[in-house]
Amino acid sequence: MLFATIAKPVGTEATPGCFWHGLRLLAVDGTCWDVADRVANEASFGRPGNSRGHDKSSLPQVRMACLIEVGTHLVLDAELAGCRTGEVTLVGRLPRSCQPGELVLAAKARTTGW
Repeated sequence: MLFATIAKPVGTEATPGCFWHGLRLLAVDGTCWDVADRVANEASFGRPGNSRGHDKSSLPQVRMACLIEVGTHLVLDAELAGCRTGEVTLVGRLPRSCQPGELVLAAKARTTGW
């Protein structure tokens, strides 16, 4: 609740990289990170596969997709899930935080549903 309350754009038209032709610039990005090798983490997030086979990597991983204000790099919204949930799936939940007058940049062509 705290994140949702304070995660708001703060850049102004004078902030470098925050606006283009009157539109606030936002971007989506995704990443994965390792979490502690605990039973609860493995149950919640899973392990990515590798050359040794399915679920054989050394650590469980979390996947995150986030909506970022480009000029300030502030995270405005984020979705987290296990490593087997696709980034495109997580990104698809982020439009809830988009407002009129914003331009969202995305690197993957599969996110064109915006």
